[in-house]
Amino acid sequence: MSSEERPYLATICESCKQISSRLRLADVLDALARETEKAFRCKGVSVELLDESGENLCVAASRGLSESFAGMGRKVALDSAIQKRLASGRAIAMQDISREKGLSTRKAMEKEGLRAALWLPLRAGENTIGVMKLYYSSATEFTPQNEKMAYTVAATGAIAIENARLYDRMECLFEVSRSLTSTLNLQQVLDLIVREATETMGLKGSTLRLLDEKRTNVELKASFGFTTEYLKRDRIISADGVKEALEGNPVLIEDTSSDPRVMDPQGTKDEGIASILVVPLKVKDRAIGTLAVMSSAPRRFSEEDIRFLSSLADHGAVAIENARLYEHMRRDYEDLAKDVLTWYDWGARPPKTGS
Repeated sequence: MSSEERPYLATICESCKQISSRLRLADVLDALARETEKAFRCKGVSVELLDESGENLCVAASRGLSESFAGMGRKVALDSAIQKRLASGRAIAMQDISREKGLSTRKAMEKEGLRAALWLPLRAGENTIGVMKLYYSSATEFTPQNEKMAYTVAATGAIAIENARLYDRMECLFEVSRSLTSTLNLQQVLDLIVREATETMGLKGSTLRLLDEKRTNVELKASFGFTTEYLKRDRIISADGVKEALEGNPVLIEDTSSDPRVMDPQGTKDEGIASILVVPLKVKDRAIGTLAVMSSAPRRFSEEDIRFLSSLADHGAVAIENARLYEHMRRDYEDLAKDVLTWYDWGARPPKTGS
């Protein structure tokens, strides 16, 4: 290693250390953009994550770029060529964007004062979860060494992002647990569960259903992310339709268009639901309902997804049990109070017991 490369390598190592030391997703993304800009001395950096559809990149963090070009939350559609290349794990190096005639964002980049770019996939295992984009204000030759170092930072960033997402799931479970001890309002807790399931997993929506007293139907008790029209279609459904889940088994439907277990294919299609994961709500090994999440893009749910959703379902079951116990105690208290009042009235004015 040359003497010129040592300080550069030290900077990269420090950047990776700073990125990997963060816990929360927002902090990881901010550190990734900031440390990359500093390490590679570029004009600007954007960190863009794939949305739930897998067809758009959404800006999650940026440095040195204007709001109009790379503002938080801004979405950019992926063209098929770039999507294919990034999905395969290959970088896209543009040493002079004026030569990139087929690049859909070339004019916007030129307007931003950018002349070169290096886009690196953020890979978690076999999956591409986003892109880290480095921009330069002058034409730049990217050497194999440059790309290798950038890959190292991108790989560290991808691992840190996945770890932060796991941390966010832990925080979600903590928030739901805290709610269980701070409120006896069952509906508030159930609404929190379906919202957290949707937002933490980055999906389209979630539903929570409970069995009726006869255990013949399951009724919708909480939902998040769906249209009113869709919810009207299946507010009450037969328990046979979710029999597999009620027997205690997670149900994974990767393709709603071809899976016979989908009870309302047309409604599911109209709502834009591509994949479904359903887990049971259980109290003392007895199913009382189901918790489901839906994705608008085809998705292969992981074991981690199943464990997380099952944990949320367990929290939901505890909330329901606590609420039912509270309601039972409240009724007993009211009945007892009535008995005491009746007894007190009799004590003051004893009822006549014959002649």
